[in-house]
Amino acid sequence: MASKDLMGKPVLPEKLDIWMESYSRNLEGAIQQYPEKYNYPLGTTIDTVLSRMRTAFTNGTYNKESIAIHWTCEDLKIPYTYWGINNYLTGGLD
Repeated sequence: MASKDLMGKPVLPEKLDIWMESYSRNLEGAIQQYPEKYNYPLGTTIDTVLSRMRTAFTNGTYNKESIAIHWTCEDLKIPYTYWGINNYLTGGLD
C-alpha cells in the first residue's frame, strides 16, 4: 500500500525502504563524524530519529539540509534537491 501523496504522487514503499536503509547508514556516519551538527536532546535514540524522519520523508515535511541526506543522495545517485528526493521516493526517476 502506498503512503501519503508527495508532489501529487504516492510514495512507493519499496523506494522508501531503500532510501531509509541508506539514510540510516549515512545518519550514523554523520553523527560520528559531525556530532556538533547532530545535537539531539538527551535520551533521543537513533531509532526515534529514523522513525520521525521516515514520517517526514513520507509526508514531504523533511528539511534536506543535512549531511546524512546529502550522502544518501550521493549513494543513490539522485540530485540533492527536493525535486530529486521526492521524485526518487515516488518512482519518478526510474
